[in-house]
Amino acid sequence: MTIDGNKVSWTATGEGIQAGQFQRFYFTAQNPDTAGDIAWDAYQHYADGSLVQWSGEEGTDSPHSITGIIEAAGSDSHSHGSMDMDMGNGGSMSMDEHNAIMADVDKSTETSPLLYITLGISLLSFLLAAISLLRGKKE
Repeated sequence: MTIDGNKVSWTATGEGIQAGQFQRFYFTAQNPDTAGDIAWDAYQHYADGSLVQWSGEEGTDSPHSITGIIEAAGSDSHSHGSMDMDMGNGGSMSMDEHNAIMADVDKSTETSPLLYITLGISLLSFLLAAISLLRGKKE
């Protein structure tokens, strides 16, 4: 890895990243002082001289990565989420492995059915209370 100003470069070693493989690259950056979105452009150079520019907008064939920066929720303490990153094969994984991890992440962020049940019971309670109040005023 080399760092030159705002440019960070990784050079694959050995056989590099094989077709159908996914590579995760780690780095640390300081968050800006204000909330907003940061677009991370990436330029993927191949041994044959070809280039893929991951700098397009969302929905394009080669979109850049977007990081959403939000304001802290009024607490001085903070924590960092973690995932099990033990990849004994030098940090590479297949797209199937990557997709399986992302599916697990998506499942963990889904809304629980209990939320909808609780909301339904609350609305029913509110409706019954409103009916009781209206019936009490008529008498």
